Amino acid sequence: MRRTKTRAGRSGAVAASSSSSEDDISLGASQEKAPTPPAPSTDAASSSGTSQRRGGVPSQRNQFTRKYEAQWKDDLSMFTNIEAARVISSAFKSSMEIPLFQWSQISKHSEWMPQINAWFNRFEVDKFCWDIEHNTVVRRVWENHAATSRLRDFWYEAHKKAKKTARDRGFQGRNDVAIWRDFKPIYIPEDIWPHYLEHVTSERFTRRSQSGAGNRNRPIHGGVTTHTGGSVPFAAHAKRMAASLGREPSPMELFVETHVWSQDRQKGAQQFVDNRAQHFVVCLFNHFIL
Repeated sequence: MRRTKTRAGRSGAVAASSSSSEDDISLGASQEKAPTPPAPSTDAASSSGTSQRRGGVPSQRNQFTRKYEAQWKDDLSMFTNIEAARVISSAFKSSMEIPLFQWSQISKHSEWMPQINAWFNRFEVDKFCWDIEHNTVVRRVWENHAATSRLRDFWYEAHKKAKKTARDRGFQGRNDVAIWRDFKPIYIPEDIWPHYLEHVTSERFTRRSQSGAGNRNRPIHGGVTTHTGGSVPFAAHAKRMAASLGREPSPMELFVETHVWSQDRQKGAQQFVDNRAQHFVVCLFNHFIL
């Protein structure tokens, strides 16, 4: 049961509505006095409950839950909010009730749509808000983001956790499915885990896994491909740079920012993370200058 908003004329004190964990982490639980909610608007967007507020400011829909305005890349491939990835992954972790390992499976299983809709609803209720006219676009971006990285990373983490548990228990040969199959992470349902084991032992998965590992570990111009961006999307790095520079960074500026060691940059040096990054910058510079 969720908290309800107080009226503008009442005091900021809020009575606890239930013992749910979502209520425990709300802003209302940690503040002595809640902010006075804005006066209700009569326009269509406000009556629908969609917030007009931007990131970091409580929304009108639930003033005691921190909400952020959903922002996305121009190609609709993913959200630029760092928190978006965490919320999507959290939804998977809380209720993975279907054997979904690749987003393309959804087209063959229409009965899975209630679960997909539940994940999306949690994304909206937990952290994000947007103008009502963007509903279709946000749903598309959410599916693209979930499909391209979050679902894959969710199962990768489950896979890695099972292997680590097997190793910690003293089992050798952790890359052998027969060794780690009995160490299911607690957040994976009992009836879903066997489907995943079948998926990772399939010929198609094995072939693609070996090919991907080879590509990632293949030295290019003397080094393995890497960058210093971490798990933060490049779009988020570009946004931070724009705020610092007072303008949009050029593609080259963004590339250098995410491929030079930060400690060297602070010293005025420019040490690239690998030979490939340096080779790219030198070649591009020669192409436009010479």
